[in-house]
Amino acid sequence: RDFHTATVIDNKMFIFGGRSDTTYEDPSTEFYSDRVVFLDLETSHWEQPRIPHPRPIGRRSHSALNLNGGLLIFGGYNSKPETHMNDLWLLDVTNWQWKQLHPHGRGPEPRRRQSLCQVGQQLFIFGGTSPHDGPQVLFTPAQQLLMLEDQPKNLIDHNDTYVLDLSP
Repeated sequence: RDFHTATVIDNKMFIFGGRSDTTYEDPSTEFYSDRVVFLDLETSHWEQPRIPHPRPIGRRSHSALNLNGGLLIFGGYNSKPETHMNDLWLLDVTNWQWKQLHPHGRGPEPRRRQSLCQVGQQLFIFGGTSPHDGPQVLFTPAQQLLMLEDQPKNLIDHNDTYVLDLSP
């Protein structure tokens, strides 16, 4: 698994999302889990709670944090439907239920690889990468050497910041 998140809440480390496959050679075997597993840090025992639907679709390159004792996730990417996301979900780790949040105002475009942090009663989302529908982005020869062959060519990196006020 890669591009997952690991978030500590109380004495547990919660793992969500990420990309997995069984062969590491065939991209058609990629798998994006929508399940949560956690490591109990006191017993060093892994557990996988049964969480009913609705729940977020599997993804990678999303952001996660501990929001008041719940697991909050934002955005991410799933290559199976070629989907970038800008959804916001909160997992109640006591009742094992996901709830999709719908904040007011204009939120960020669907994206992956963004930063998410909490400062006081505000959440800050910065940057990330999204599909770009405009003109082809041009790269220098040095940048082209760093690009992977299978990487989409019309992505754009953001330098924007969004703030979600939890106590407006």
